[in-house]
Amino acid sequence: MFQFTPEITLTQPWSKRYELLRLSLYALFFLGALAFAFRVFFPSRTFLFLFTGPDQNRSSIVNMRDGQDTAINNGAIKNGPLQFDVFWDEGSTVATVTFFPQSNSAPLDHSLVSVRKTYKAFIYPLSNQAAPLPEGTLLKNNQAFFIVSDGRLRKFLSSTLAESMGFNLNTFAEATDQELLLNEAGENITSATAYPNGTVFVIEGRYYRLDNQTLHQFISDKVFLASYQSAQAVPRPTSFLTQYPLSKEQFGFPSGTLLSFGISAFVVVDDQIRPFNNPRTFLAFGYDWSDIVPASEDEIGLLERAKTFDVNQPHPNGTVFASKENGTYYLILNGERREIQGAIARAVYVKHNPIIVSEESLKIKSICELSARGIFSPRYECQLPIEILNALPGNNYQFEVAVPNGAALNSTSVVFSRAINKENLKLSLLNIKAKILLNYHYAAQ
Repeated sequence: MFQFTPEITLTQPWSKRYELLRLSLYALFFLGALAFAFRVFFPSRTFLFLFTGPDQNRSSIVNMRDGQDTAINNGAIKNGPLQFDVFWDEGSTVATVTFFPQSNSAPLDHSLVSVRKTYKAFIYPLSNQAAPLPEGTLLKNNQAFFIVSDGRLRKFLSSTLAESMGFNLNTFAEATDQELLLNEAGENITSATAYPNGTVFVIEGRYYRLDNQTLHQFISDKVFLASYQSAQAVPRPTSFLTQYPLSKEQFGFPSGTLLSFGISAFVVVDDQIRPFNNPRTFLAFGYDWSDIVPASEDEIGLLERAKTFDVNQPHPNGTVFASKENGTYYLILNGERREIQGAIARAVYVKHNPIIVSEESLKIKSICELSARGIFSPRYECQLPIEILNALPGNNYQFEVAVPNGAALNSTSVVFSRAINKENLKLSLLNIKAKILLNYHYAAQ
């Protein structure tokens, strides 16, 4: 045993008391270190939702809603089932779900709780319409030439007409009959002087697009090339700028683009730019560092800067998901998933690494049954084994509870934890290593 003061000799009974105190301190230190190690290597995380009270807005469980997708604020659930989301990006083996009822609540005994894990936007309903080709897309089929204008597919009266308007016929992509159906048909283009909306131009080395018969300039070549090829732009002289009104609004990077400026990373959400609150959030969304586009001050400043992009947000419009089971691509568009069909659409939308998803994540669920617990503080609780969900990509755990009519709740909690075993110890060590490397990588940028 360590002797820090060997020159001091204590008499009985102080010597025994000193030894006992010293052993107690060693034991206390050892137990404290052991408890700390358990918290580090076998972490747990508690998420709460308070239906009433002053701390209601500080809840970490989000999107509490009923079966009709209506937000629940007072705890009374009129239209089941109860649904809510928890965002958690670390592997766990058990999720303990607890409900604290109001005094007038119907009992929740034997109510089933289920959970699945995926990305929030991947839960969006799958539209029966495929992803449309974007504005300005140029197509050809059996010597017929088309342009996507105002979302519709408009046919040039002839290839000679298209060429006389300045279009490069070599930039029209060969489309199948099926690809021509991705956009509704519009009116034919018959005049060489009336350019359709969606046409892109290059004038004095600057790029423009015609929208609502008004010219909008792209703020930079980089922004233009994020959506188009330079050969697609119709070259026009400076005098062409007098033929159409010139808008003060410029085009910036499209929604879903990842940008960087300085040491910060951003994602474009429609007409806003939102910074990531930390690098862990960036990776939790399945993004790849290599897809970040360095942006200039002007390119960043064009977009309205909004609040930080955290794990409670869904992927924005323009995000592309790729199914790891069958290779299907999906485009996120206005709260829907649109399948990206055909080589042309894939070439247009899949310009960066897509977010990998699993079709199975929509089907695989863990289920448990609530039972009453407690006497002085009654509650309903059950444990969900979620180790089966760990291998699925995503950061959103979506819970669903088949609550009875008349259910009313004060609060809900979800505790994610790990079983104490060798496999989870290895997982914790790998996570710690990954966080260290992530922070080092981010600090080095």
